[in-house]
Amino acid sequence: MALRATMLLLCLAVATVAGAARDVDTRWVVHDLTQQQARTLASSSPAARTPARAAANWCGTVGQSDLAPNAIAGNPVHWVYAIPSDGADRFVSYASLMQGDAESIDAWWRGQDPLRTPRNDLAPFPCGMQLDLTLF
Repeated sequence: MALRATMLLLCLAVATVAGAARDVDTRWVVHDLTQQQARTLASSSPAARTPARAAANWCGTVGQSDLAPNAIAGNPVHWVYAIPSDGADRFVSYASLMQGDAESIDAWWRGQDPLRTPRNDLAPFPCGMQLDLTLF
């Protein structure tokens, strides 16, 4: 046990010294990408230029069961807003945020892999296809 602890401390010391000996810009390198390059790439990406949440307004009707039939075939991801037994019901304020998050996730995913996308459980509502949200 003592030998294992000593070896671990030795490896940690070597890693610390090796990291401190490098230039600040190249200390953290992942696949030959420095922090500065990562920041530059991140700030120039389309996702960085668009707001994290779209101005989506959820216009569905609240329910405690899944609406059928699903608008998308297969096994879609069903979104649930669960209220703790001692919590306040803030579904109205979170429903549009959940819709915006779902749209942001879908847009990001399609940018990464246009051939596949998460299948959210959608239902037709008066304002169009929206998340089928369940309140518990």
